[in-house]
Amino acid sequence: MADVQKENGYTPIAHELLEEIPKYKFNGTQFKIIMVVWRYTYGFHRKSHDFSLSFLTDATGADKSTIKKQLTNLIDDKVLQVVEEASFNKPRKLAFNKNYPEWKIQRTTQGVKSTEGDKPHPHTGGQNTPSQGVETPTLQGGDSPPLQGAVCPPKIDIIKDTSKDNIKDITTKKSPEVVSENILNRYMELRGQYVFSPKDEMAAKEIALSGIPAKDAIQYLEEKFQDYEKNKRHSRDKINALSYCVGYILDRYHDSKESEINGEGVSKYSRGYEKQGYSRNSGKSSSYEQQIRELELANQAFGR
Repeated sequence: MADVQKENGYTPIAHELLEEIPKYKFNGTQFKIIMVVWRYTYGFHRKSHDFSLSFLTDATGADKSTIKKQLTNLIDDKVLQVVEEASFNKPRKLAFNKNYPEWKIQRTTQGVKSTEGDKPHPHTGGQNTPSQGVETPTLQGGDSPPLQGAVCPPKIDIIKDTSKDNIKDITTKKSPEVVSENILNRYMELRGQYVFSPKDEMAAKEIALSGIPAKDAIQYLEEKFQDYEKNKRHSRDKINALSYCVGYILDRYHDSKESEINGEGVSKYSRGYEKQGYSRNSGKSSSYEQQIRELELANQAFGR
């Protein structure tokens, strides 16, 4: 049985959007694309994100040519917006257009029986009205205020991206979940591949639960990637797991705290420095056993 809990992460979507989406004639592939866009934008507390065709194909399980066609239709119908065009080494950046009156996609006719001879919408392939003899129910109270007792989600600051210049401490919701999401996002950007494994997710949560602010964690992560890039042996030599960087990030953070306590102005770390007992090939620190215990505690804290 799947252990689906909101505490393990959730995507905040405005009630109004959830109420409006069913009123438009999106086909199945378009709906899947919208779900993925929501997950990787609103799910990471940002407005836009880079989406390649390969990423959307993997995320939806749909055929790549179908994704390409339906993605173009969603952009033409102003449901999705192109924030930044694709470059040689970076996919196109997309955002969801929440101003639904601008959408050009066909809207479902409410409470009207269909007639024969309806023409299909060019982008969805659906009929302009419901099938003959089937009456679409009219939503009741669509314009009424929320039911008594309904709780509106707390307002959070939306982050456009997680590059170092835009990392503050970070949102009004300073939870380990938010920190781990921002670490994962920057990790994917540094790798140039916008997917992560369950082990990467667990590594990000371990960092977040250690109490390291997101801004510091991302700075140390960038340092590790820069050092690796300078010392890599060939083009295929790259960091393949976030867990490789965990020991370095924890060491950098605790050494910086010790430097503050001892009044030292300069950390003994510089870019390219690797602490004794931390192997470039193994990615394990001298306190590896202690980290394993911490990871077990992290699993318990996140209910895994």
